[in-house]
Amino acid sequence: MMKYLANHHEDFSETMGPFQIAVMQFIGAFFTEIINILVICSCPTIMNVIMNFIALGAISEIDNYYLASLPVCTLKDALEVPLEVKKKSS
Repeated sequence: MMKYLANHHEDFSETMGPFQIAVMQFIGAFFTEIINILVICSCPTIMNVIMNFIALGAISEIDNYYLASLPVCTLKDALEVPLEVKKKSS
């Protein structure tokens, strides 16, 4: 996403908002992976490794479960529609 913004900045009216969202997505995924590695490496048995891997995977999906449970949400509806990128007129 950040690379797309850098290469196609003329397609967006302002690029700071989408860039910040892409950075937050990256940071969230990166730190989830780091925590997952640290927790798994500290486990003494294979059973604990499997248990912690599954638990951390479920924890990282909590926001998706919450969004799916909302009955009426304009954000949820907006996420289901593909994003249209339009060139701004000069």
